[in-house]
Amino acid sequence: MSDFKFIFFAILCFFLCPQPAAGIGLGPVGLVDDALMDTPTKFKKKPYITVSSSYALPASFANSSGKVSVVRNTIKAGYSIFELTYGVSNFLWEDAGEFSQQISGGESSNPPFENLQDLTLEAHLANGRFYKDWIYWLDCTATSAFEKNLPGALGLGLQGGLAYDLWKGSILGGGVKAVAVSPINDELFGDIELGLVLSVSYEAIAETLKMIGVEMGDGKKKTIGMTVAMSGSNKIYETDGFVKETQSKFALYLDYSPYDNWTLSIGPEYIYDRSYTFYSSNGRKLSAQDLGDSFGGLVKFMWRF
Repeated sequence: MSDFKFIFFAILCFFLCPQPAAGIGLGPVGLVDDALMDTPTKFKKKPYITVSSSYALPASFANSSGKVSVVRNTIKAGYSIFELTYGVSNFLWEDAGEFSQQISGGESSNPPFENLQDLTLEAHLANGRFYKDWIYWLDCTATSAFEKNLPGALGLGLQGGLAYDLWKGSILGGGVKAVAVSPINDELFGDIELGLVLSVSYEAIAETLKMIGVEMGDGKKKTIGMTVAMSGSNKIYETDGFVKETQSKFALYLDYSPYDNWTLSIGPEYIYDRSYTFYSSNGRKLSAQDLGDSFGGLVKFMWRF
């Protein structure tokens, strides 16, 4: 076995084999949205739709008795170089009174928000390969983030990344997204997202298992893959004032493609380094609240026409 194959085999075994709880503590390079987790390798010339739903278990705030769990649903549609995404996070509060009074100065005991929504339009500007195994992409993005009403906090920016084809179609990629939001103050200047993704192909899984004596069979369709993602971000939403959401994530997904035109992804997530910072409508900082770590999961379905 060559040195490179041995290194790849060790990495793959690390993610395929059971790990102790401390393994979840792997720090991300930052946070990223679905667009960066779906490391692009080529423009999708045909229409496609992606629907996903995720859930984060209840977690407690550091300075109050309140708890919250989060359900996030997204739908994404794309054709040629354009992609439109709508996402909504639903917050399910438990005993939000003390928390709400802290951030409102005692004026309200109602939850600060129940939904946070975002709308994103992207245009793929450049995408390709160089030196055979290196992949790059660059997109322009326009965003709106709000609680109830459009237009919300408007932003315009770029996202791009670089990836390397490690072995048999398995790709290690990293990306960054920077969006300038309508300026309010020096803390509410924009959204930043970062991510690192390892996408493991069917061929790599089959070859790795073959090395340890497990045959997947020559007649089987190439239906499975695996994605490991580490990410981190902060995002600004307009509510009655503004709220900045910050969080990091470590995730492991199994990708199943029984047919050429659709893929189902499912797997656990660990969300940590979470906080919410609240601002008045003129940008004055009101409160910063840390939210505890949480386990969760995601289901995603992609259909290509």
